[in-house]
Amino acid sequence: MIILSGYLTGDQLVFFKAQTIASGSFIVFKMNEKDALEYFKKLCRSLLFDEMEAKTHSYAFYLRCQNRIFEQENLPTEFLYTLPPFNEFGRRNITQLLLAWEEGGETALEGKFREISKGLRLI
Repeated sequence: MIILSGYLTGDQLVFFKAQTIASGSFIVFKMNEKDALEYFKKLCRSLLFDEMEAKTHSYAFYLRCQNRIFEQENLPTEFLYTLPPFNEFGRRNITQLLLAWEEGGETALEGKFREISKGLRLI
């Protein structure tokens, strides 16, 4: 994953990290479950939910990162499709987390994160 740090910038890196967390791979960033949850809370606090709904934010996360990654000509397609921006499991998780925040704030996000994390431990 570190290989992509040269390709992604600013909010793309923030979104990529969120996608990686939602895909259950937060250990890549040397995070534990608590750190990953705190990162996600910080991200949610920074989003403007009054301007866009959660599903739109989720879609925008994935589209921005996918487009930027596809611009890189020297990365094999097979490799690209293994990355979090192309992971449907992570996309569903990130949408659920953003919806939880939108509907119930921090407490709802924490509950949804714990629920999703229980499933991740099996992987």
